[in-house]
Amino acid sequence: MKIDKAVYGLNSKIRRNILVLLSKRDMTPIQIYRALGDKAPKYRQSINKALYILQKCGLVAKYVSSNDRKLYYKITVKDITINLENMEAKGRWV
Repeated sequence: MKIDKAVYGLNSKIRRNILVLLSKRDMTPIQIYRALGDKAPKYRQSINKALYILQKCGLVAKYVSSNDRKLYYKITVKDITINLENMEAKGRWV
C-alpha cells in the first residue's frame, strides 16, 4: 500500500472514527451514522463519501449480506506499519 493512500484515508477524524467502529463489527452506513452520535457529520451523505474514500484507499470493503440484503462495510486492514525510509505502508489484512 502506498503511504499517500494510507495517510489520505486516515487524514479525517470522521474516517478514523468510522474505522474504530468497523474494527468491532461490520456495519451499514446508517448504523455507522447512528453509532457516531454527536460525532456524526451534519449530513448522512458525508458518511457515504468517507466510506467511499476508505474503500478507495483499501482500508474497508463493502458487501451485500445474503440474510437481510443490506450493504455492509467491513475493515480490511487490522494493523498499519509505516516505513519512512522507503515511504511505504504495510498492513496486516483481515
